[in-house]
Amino acid sequence: DDTIDDTSVPEVNTSDESSTDQSDNTSSEDTSDTSTDTSGETSDETSDDTSGDTSDDPSGDTSEDIPTEPEKVNLNVAGGKTYTTSKEPGTSYPDVYNSELTNGSYYDIYSYTNSALSGYSTKNLSIIVDLTREYSGIHTFSSNIYLDKAAGVSSQITVTISVSNDKTEWRSVGSLTLKEEARVGTVNLAELVLDESVSARYVQFTYSGNSTWIFIEELSVIALTEPEERVFLRR
Repeated sequence: DDTIDDTSVPEVNTSDESSTDQSDNTSSEDTSDTSTDTSGETSDETSDDTSGDTSDDPSGDTSEDIPTEPEKVNLNVAGGKTYTTSKEPGTSYPDVYNSELTNGSYYDIYSYTNSALSGYSTKNLSIIVDLTREYSGIHTFSSNIYLDKAAGVSSQITVTISVSNDKTEWRSVGSLTLKEEARVGTVNLAELVLDESVSARYVQFTYSGNSTWIFIEELSVIALTEPEERVFLRR
């Protein structure tokens, strides 16, 4: 009599749970896809923005747009340059290829017979150096001269400097003075340093000695200018 009627037990509806699970899964998949797609779009947009033209950005690197001037250095602009002399050197003391006075070579010389010297049989000598173009920033002139009391070699020499741009009109800028007390029987360095630099293409060295011979080793013209391929340094 107490037997339970099976027909009275309600059936469990599994269709809703299946629908719910499927909906949850679908929602999860949609969310995952949406997240993936959004991430992809964001990456592409960010990449496109980053790779854009930033030339107009004031904070960008504009160093290429600003011209820079080469650093200037002190150079012997007379190095390797040609020159003319008012008198030819003596045959026993030649100037080989008319280039020894600007070849940048300096030696310890203790005799006027040294082949590095060029000897001129005169009390007055003019040498004009052609710098090949006009240089600005010229501030120092120098000459290595040999002094002696033997064989008619001048033991005292004055050297004056003039500059020109056309080799016609000359302007005197001063005289060289010995860097040290005059020494006979060796080379002496005489120099002129200007308070204000000058511009010139031609430089004239005028020598006046106290005897019949003038011996010269080297001369130079120093300018603050841009570096060049061939550089001559002073000793």
